[in-house]
Amino acid sequence: MNIGIERSLQSHDLLTFVYVFILVLITFVKLRFPAKFLALCTCFFSKAFFIDYANDLSATVSLFKTSLFLIQNLIFSFFFYNIYNLKYQDTSLIEISLFFQIFGGISLFLILQYLIGLSVSKVFQFGELFGSIQALKFSYLKVISFLMLPLLFYQNYAIYDDKFLVGTVITVLMVLLMLFRFALIVKKNNSIIIQSFFYFIMYLCALEIVPLLLVYKIAVNK
Repeated sequence: MNIGIERSLQSHDLLTFVYVFILVLITFVKLRFPAKFLALCTCFFSKAFFIDYANDLSATVSLFKTSLFLIQNLIFSFFFYNIYNLKYQDTSLIEISLFFQIFGGISLFLILQYLIGLSVSKVFQFGELFGSIQALKFSYLKVISFLMLPLLFYQNYAIYDDKFLVGTVITVLMVLLMLFRFALIVKKNNSIIIQSFFYFIMYLCALEIVPLLLVYKIAVNK
């Protein structure tokens, strides 16, 4: 007598496809824009990317930027998805829909942050400061996402006993990288910040916080 066994595709398997999709996108960008991609990956320690591709950085939308924006948001979605799972430690809560809700929230936050910042910079006429910070900010953010990818892959697929410890170490590394990113932005815009100190403070207080509050309000109401 044959007994049929129903097989269901688990969310973990679906997330594996997302990982593969990220790797395919990275490969595409590397093959399509080899010199630019290499320059971006070394921008933490070299000014070549910001000098050689200054015109491209000023463009709001391009194939290079859009592809990297998608890659970056998918990787950070894995980071927050893992934090959520560590907090609740309940496999019944692990759903692919949750991952894409996180992805949508991150994308919405970054888009709102950019649009509000752009609008305010035009009104108060500090476009140079805004443009300079945004170019560094988003370039560094993409590099951080590349650095986090293998760590997140290890967190999801390696076999280890203390999941909380591994998650904590990865979270601390993320925080340190973000602080390093902020320090580099301040250092490389030191002269502009001194001249426009009031606008820089306004940028930190308003343009970084307001979009986050809007996204939070939308999420809570939903």
